[in-house]
Parts: sequence; C-alpha cells; structure tokens
Amino acid sequence: DPYLQELGQPINVFASMPHAHTAGAAVRTKLVRNGTFVSYVGRDETYDFDLQEIRPLEPEIVIKEGDQLITGCTFKTTDRTLSTHGGLSSRQEMCMNFLQYYPRMKLDICYTMLDVNQQATFFGVHYAHWEFPFPIYYPQNLAGQTLYDVINRYPWTNEEAERFEQHVRGGKVMSYCLPEPAGGPVYDLHDPLPDPIVPDANSTSIPGC
Repeated sequence: DPYLQELGQPINVFASMPHAHTAGAAVRTKLVRNGTFVSYVGRDETYDFDLQEIRPLEPEIVIKEGDQLITGCTFKTTDRTLSTHGGLSSRQEMCMNFLQYYPRMKLDICYTMLDVNQQATFFGVHYAHWEFPFPIYYPQNLAGQTLYDVINRYPWTNEEAERFEQHVRGGKVMSYCLPEPAGGPVYDLHDPLPDPIVPDANSTSIPGC
C-alpha cells in the first residue's frame, strides 16, 4: 500500500510469469479485494520447470490500494526420500509470480517468507540458525544437530503432515520489500491472512476459472 499511495493511482498488470523449482506442479496468484477473491493474476495448473514463460493477461488486471495478492503453489515430492526446503537451488523450492505492470512504482521486489523458528517449535526445537541446514542451538539435548536432520527423522504420517501444515499456516508471515532507488530492505511481521471469500467455487465469472 505505501508504494501505491506514493504513486497516487492503481497499477495495471498485463503479464505474469509463475515460478517454482523442479517439485512445482502448479502456481496461482489470487487477487483479493475487501476479503473476496475476485480474479487470478496468473495461473498455471500444469507448471513445468523446463517450460517457463511470460504469459499475457487479457484483460489486464487492475491492482488498487488495499488489495491483497496471494500466490500459492502445489508441489510434488513423492519421488524424494528427504524433506524439501525453500532456497535458491533447483532441488530446493520457492513459490513466486513475476508480474509485469504499469505505471512503475518505486519498488524493486517484495515477497514473504516463513520464520524457520516458528516452524521448528512443531519438532520441539526452540532456536535454530536461519540458514540451511539450520543448526540447532536450543534445547541443549538437540544442540549440535540440525533442524534438517530432525525433520528427516520425524515419524511422518498423512495426519502428522496435515498437523504440521496447520501449524505453519497459523504462524506469522515475514514480508521483505526492497524500495527504489536502492535503499535498505523493509521487514515486517504479519498475522496469517484469513481465507478469502469465494463468490461461487464453480463460477466462470472469476477470470482464470
């Protein structure tokens, strides 16, 4: 919002490029206005890491002050025996959508991330370093191990995976924005967003459905 306020007008998104790594199976960005899902701003339900492209949006999508953009991904890791973490390597993961828009705001990049220590409490870890493989400092009985090892030793079941997902979804989200011209990054903590209202799950009036 501060960047749109400074611009003094909405922006128009005319293209998007969904992006994940090799476990990515689908990428979609929702535009939420006043708590209601109104449009997709880029959607690829058959995402392929080797077939990424910029896709025009017709019609263009208008983003106004107060709007929310929520990007979500589906990942497939059934061929892997160890856990997959976020990171820059193609065997690690991310979930992004590069939007092309006008007029230009004084904003270089903006994304959100989860706090590794909020996730770690699920496994009884109270403090770990934020860089992979996340060495554990506390509690003492786990010091010297890594959170990556603890996660891979955990007795996962479908029920435990669901419980962990709810634990993560209930935690705070950290945003990272880098304004232009080059300046220091702006960090902030946010409560998790409520699920948006969907007017009709089968509606063809929602662009992209």
